[in-house]
Amino acid sequence: MILTTVEKSKKILEAERKAEQAKNRLAEAKREDAKAKRKAENQRKYFIGGTVHKYLPECYMFDDEEIDKIIKTALSARECQNLINDIEVEAGFKSANVQHGGFSANVSESAENELL
Repeated sequence: MILTTVEKSKKILEAERKAEQAKNRLAEAKREDAKAKRKAENQRKYFIGGTVHKYLPECYMFDDEEIDKIIKTALSARECQNLINDIEVEAGFKSANVQHGGFSANVSESAENELL
C-alpha cells in the first residue's frame, strides 16, 4: 500500500504520541519545580515576618513604608553592619578585611545614634 500525503504510518503516529507525552511530562516537572520553589520562598517569608514580629510586636501598627524605613534604619546602623560582617566572616562568606556594603540607606549619623 502506498501512503498518500494525508495518511501517516503507524510508526509516525506512535512517535508523535510519545513526543506529546514527553512534552507533558516535561511541563509537569517544571510545574512541580516551580511549586517547590514557591513553597521554599513562602516559608522564608513567614520566617522573616515572624522574626520582625518577634522583635517588633507592634509591627502591625505600621504600614509597609514605615516598616521598610524602620528596618532600613536598623540595618544601616554601624553596630548592625559590624555584626553582619562578623557573621559573614564566621560563615565563610567573605574574608575578614572586606567591609559590608549591602545596604545603601541614607540615614544620618544622628538618626543612627538614636538607635544606640
